[in-house]
Amino acid sequence: MNRRKLLLNAGKATLAIPLAALVRQAAHATDLPELELHDSVGQALGYVRESETEGQTCANCQLYTGVEGEDLGPCALFPGKSVRAAGWCKSWVQKVS
Repeated sequence: MNRRKLLLNAGKATLAIPLAALVRQAAHATDLPELELHDSVGQALGYVRESETEGQTCANCQLYTGVEGEDLGPCALFPGKSVRAAGWCKSWVQKVS
């Protein structure tokens, strides 16, 4: 194997590792337990399961990584937990398309 092929294959392997992690994370998103209302981080961020702020829900927040149309999904602020798509917290930021 020449140096060029070696470097090319090394680059492909380097990209494959994070992609595999993302696929594995997405596959298990539905297995995440729902964030409890008494969770200390959730309370500090004012998380509610049903948004009272018009036009602001977890589903249209940049930090929410759930699948469109699903009731629950992961949020970057609550690792290992899922939040309701209809929910809201103080860290809400408009999702960029």
